[in-house]
Amino acid sequence: MNKIIVSLKGGLGNQLFQYANLRNLSLKKNLDIHYNSDFEWHGQKCLLNSFNLKPSSSSFNAQYQYKQLTHSRHFDPDIINIPDNTILIGY
Repeated sequence: MNKIIVSLKGGLGNQLFQYANLRNLSLKKNLDIHYNSDFEWHGQKCLLNSFNLKPSSSSFNAQYQYKQLTHSRHFDPDIINIPDNTILIGY
């Protein structure tokens, strides 16, 4: 099965937003989700492990990369059309 991947970073709010975006895309496109849970950001570890989420492999390969524009705080509607096997990078 194809997958969608997110490279988590930031505090809990950013992690939750990134996961919600990942989950939404996985449901719309019927994709397996993968995310990294072994990172540390300013002394804070991944907090998604505290929630009842499906475990994810932290080792994965992606064919494509979708990177958030620097300092962008706006929704990019093109994210809905990203290809399968893409890694999402950004806050």
